[in-house]
Amino acid sequence: MASVIESITDAAASVAAGLANLNIGPTDEIKEMSSASGTEGRRLYIGNLAYAATEEQVKDTFCGYAVVSCA
Repeated sequence: MASVIESITDAAASVAAGLANLNIGPTDEIKEMSSASGTEGRRLYIGNLAYAATEEQVKDTFCGYAVVSCA
């Protein structure tokens, strides 16, 4: 029984270590592309937002990207 518990503990530690090394968020390449697209006048439509969502909430949600304006 102890062997099974040790195996599970080792597996959980391995998964936790793998998750700790994940880099979730925009990469430098994506940040550069979003910056370039903003200067080129490109727009991104984001649908299905709550009607009560404010401009500030939308900007906070996408703060990792180069948000120029919300309309």
